Amino acid sequence: MSAHRWFLDRYRDAVWESEDLTADHKAVAESYARHARDPHGNKTATADLSWLTYDRLQTAAGIRRRAKVTKILAELEQHGWLVAVQRVHRRPTIYRLTIPHNGSNDTTDARQGTTVVPPPVPHRHHRSSHHPHHTPPRSTDAGTPPLEDPPSNTSPSSSARPADRRRIADAAGATDAEVNAIIDKITRENAIRRPFSVYLRAIPDTDLRAHLVALRTPTPSQQSAAFELLRHAAPDCIHGTPAGALIRPTTNTALCPLCQRGLPAIPGNQGRPGAPPAG
Repeated sequence: MSAHRWFLDRYRDAVWESEDLTADHKAVAESYARHARDPHGNKTATADLSWLTYDRLQTAAGIRRRAKVTKILAELEQHGWLVAVQRVHRRPTIYRLTIPHNGSNDTTDARQGTTVVPPPVPHRHHRSSHHPHHTPPRSTDAGTPPLEDPPSNTSPSSSARPADRRRIADAAGATDAEVNAIIDKITRENAIRRPFSVYLRAIPDTDLRAHLVALRTPTPSQQSAAFELLRHAAPDCIHGTPAGALIRPTTNTALCPLCQRGLPAIPGNQGRPGAPPAG
């Protein structure tokens, strides 16, 4: 029966029954197990790949000190419970969950759930990089958190410390996406020659709020594009001018000169270009 059990079940049992692991070791291993997927990003019987950011891992395992988490990860690797298959600077390490031979009571070889060849990194939405048009089925385990998405290292916001991001969010009332945009905006507009955290400490909250206002304010080209969309959809005004009642964003006046002056509709369409003369 053990040969047909899911690898994650055997892994969790082995972690729980191990007399060599402390409670903190087991909490970290369990956190990775709850986020495991196969090379195609699915929860399957052989799923054994997992990665987490430090912040997510500390929250999941209930460990406050990052240095302690780093030490535990090194020890889990040393004793064969985690095997690093990909390390990229400023991105979470991707681990394969493994069971040491002395850590399992199964008679089958439970050392690995899949192949020993490092797999491709699962992309966002758990798709395989070898199957870009394949959308895997959703997991039926609604209680398991989604796989952590590795942050992009193509923008300055990807290297910002969590404390810096929280400070910007609290000071400006910004969303996560807006925090990223503010960090990128500050970095792009200033020649920063010291760590961003040091630079950020010198920026008052009022400036951070001003950055958010600037991001939320449409540019002239955006305003013009939005106005053109309204102009094509708006009906004629009471004087017969197409979209005449619309207010220009640049001059704050109506398109129709008669609407600007507040004049009523002209009886019999008098004055309208192409209209027949009255009477």
